[in-house]
Amino acid sequence: MKKALILCTIALIVLSLCSCSAGNTKENKTNPEKTVFNSISDKAEVHADDGTLVYKASVVYPEITMTDNKPSQEKINGYFKQEASKILSPEKDYVAEYESYKSDGLDYFSNAEISVVITNLYSDDKIISFTADFYVHEACAISSYEYKSGICFLKESGEKLELEALTSDVTAFNSKLAQTVSASLTQMENNSEIAGVSTDDALNMINSHEFFWTLDGETLTVIFPTGSVAPNYLGSIEIPVKLEEFSEIISI
Repeated sequence: MKKALILCTIALIVLSLCSCSAGNTKENKTNPEKTVFNSISDKAEVHADDGTLVYKASVVYPEITMTDNKPSQEKINGYFKQEASKILSPEKDYVAEYESYKSDGLDYFSNAEISVVITNLYSDDKIISFTADFYVHEACAISSYEYKSGICFLKESGEKLELEALTSDVTAFNSKLAQTVSASLTQMENNSEIAGVSTDDALNMINSHEFFWTLDGETLTVIFPTGSVAPNYLGSIEIPVKLEEFSEIISI
């Protein structure tokens, strides 16, 4: 559970990398031309004084054009640009980390690396949603890990869409979502190394936001971070939930 919280934190910091193209976008065809997606890619490296590479980052993030809403366009683009800068110019002192490894007498060092690609998933007249694929290697780690995340924006305001905003009854919504998630994970447990999760545990994870999610208009996809409900090598666990199951309490 602790690792899941760490991954959530990384995702919030890094949710800025994206590869966006109209071909990858599920879009409401009643409003097809008002939002155009382009992508920006950038890279950065940090080296110690002796020339050793200690950190490497690559980001691919969206730049959108909304012909009918420039303020939202600027807010969403500003969000991605700001988050990308946190990856390219990290607060963590990777040089100090390297020097600490050297002072411990280690004769082996591998640099830290973060790579994120955010892909536009869906767009209609109300929301724009993205998925983000992460690659993370910590300095001197034996292995790397990958995981997926998601983020949605309201088109009208350009604000991030919170899960609670999807419903008129948060308690009922979360309870039903927990039941669906628990049933899906239990079914997966019979065929893999995925751990079953009780409805109560699923509800606790939902209430404490220990998962990611995204939306494509018809389906809410719950994404559990790598290592939270399954071994690391299985990566993120995705559970698609049809919104029609929540039709009585959906408000968007």
